[in-house]
Amino acid sequence: MVVRGRHWLVASAVGDAPRLHRDLAEQMFMAPQLTFASANGMTLDMWNSDTVVKQFTGMKPLPANVHLLTLEMYKPDRLLLRLEHQFETGEDVELSLPVDVNIQDLFTTLNITSVVEYGLSADRPLSDINRFHWDHDKSNSMPKNFRRTAQETYRNTEAEADPLTVTLNPMEIRTFVATYTSPYPLPTPPGDTQQ
Repeated sequence: MVVRGRHWLVASAVGDAPRLHRDLAEQMFMAPQLTFASANGMTLDMWNSDTVVKQFTGMKPLPANVHLLTLEMYKPDRLLLRLEHQFETGEDVELSLPVDVNIQDLFTTLNITSVVEYGLSADRPLSDINRFHWDHDKSNSMPKNFRRTAQETYRNTEAEADPLTVTLNPMEIRTFVATYTSPYPLPTPPGDTQQ
């Protein structure tokens, strides 16, 4: 067995390095992969019809500091969506700032009707997750509200007045389940038994 690696050297000013290496790393790691599947039961006439979606070009570009980690069907009318802010605080003059993303504006072929933030594992809404909240200044005393939801602890809900717009802070990953409607027939996710 022979293993060959590729090394990339980026020569730039220190201030430009984060912008260059993060973008290059994403391009290398997330390179498109060709996949094929059988088209059992589909005739050439069916394939050529206007009702069959032949390619997915339904996304608008994301801001330069946002990366789409996950986009998959969660349930028949819901998408699981994870967004990541790629830069650390102070790493880049522009790209290290918090960024607002309107989830409804991301898709050209889907109409997003609602968005619910979930925990990173996507097993339950963030509003149902309880976290302990400790008063670090008074570590010997139990705070009055020592058990709050994760949404109360980590989110300033007043800052996100539009329910379809989310704010990503530096190095933050947020998970959402978006309900949508589509003019195109979409497949049912494998193993889906509940609505």
